[in-house]
Amino acid sequence: MKYFDHTNSEVAAIRDADERRLVAALRASQIGVFEFEPETNTAFWDDRVRELWGIQSTDPITYEAIVAQVHEDDRALHDAETAKALDPDGDGHMDMMYRLYPKDGRPMRWLRAKADCFFQNGKAIRLVGTVQDITEEQTARLHNKMLLNELQHRVKNTLATAIAVVSLSRRGATDIQSYFDAVDERLRNLSLSHDLLRQSDWSPVQFTELFSNAAQSFLGPRWATDRIRLDADAFEIPAWHVMTVSMALHELMTNAAKYGALSTGSGRIEAGIRNKDRSPAFYWRETGGPKPPPRPPKAEGFGRVLLNDILPGELAGTSELVFSEGGLYYEVTMRPFKEAKT
Repeated sequence: MKYFDHTNSEVAAIRDADERRLVAALRASQIGVFEFEPETNTAFWDDRVRELWGIQSTDPITYEAIVAQVHEDDRALHDAETAKALDPDGDGHMDMMYRLYPKDGRPMRWLRAKADCFFQNGKAIRLVGTVQDITEEQTARLHNKMLLNELQHRVKNTLATAIAVVSLSRRGATDIQSYFDAVDERLRNLSLSHDLLRQSDWSPVQFTELFSNAAQSFLGPRWATDRIRLDADAFEIPAWHVMTVSMALHELMTNAAKYGALSTGSGRIEAGIRNKDRSPAFYWRETGGPKPPPRPPKAEGFGRVLLNDILPGELAGTSELVFSEGGLYYEVTMRPFKEAKT
């Protein structure tokens, strides 16, 4: 900026105002200015850079002092980028991101340093640049990356479940129509489970809500009669188990409606969550079903594979499926959920 037709005092005032605006702009953008002289191994920092590094205005600044605060995993990068910028055969430009532990004990920060080196007679004489605090930006980027990875993981699991539904449903089908109906019902239940997760923002879902959705498919919204007794108050299912648990409940309801307790006017179901060997266990007991009770199918269809293998495997527990004279009984134990996912 040029100054014309002003007295010396007016020029000084204008320059002071410009400097104040520049300092304010740098502070607002969390940018500090630094210089480094490789020949003397000393650096000159403005107040913002010192603040970022947590170094007092009276503390001497050397390259060793700078590197000591850099995250140990980023020190090699910091050294390499600095050396490249100071190399007379290079372009003299530096642009890097690294993690920093402020000397005053504040939490770790992410910084971005950009600088240009000035050379004289083939030697680096001064590195001048800026340092910007990009912690919020970097934290948001890493969080979004984590969410994307989680989404990809969930989509992969959902597709794997859908493939299993399509493949295993063939075992219990007697014709094309029964196969189509079984796949259609199970995929609809899978979609309903996904809706529950979306509505809960992928947070834990109450077991009673999953049970209610399964029961309503066969008995309507007023399913909670003396025919079905549920004891599972305030028990939550973590998001990563919701789809499998929901499908298991749907299979139990379907079997009860077609062949078990719900296929007669007097049949009853008692279900809930109880403690077994200091771990939670889901149980399902049918009484008053048809006489004689149905025999277990010769071939393992989707339902039995789900109840005997998939669900206990996912819950890191064990299962028991019993076809008795009194009616079907099923139980699956599980590792406490706080330990089920690492």
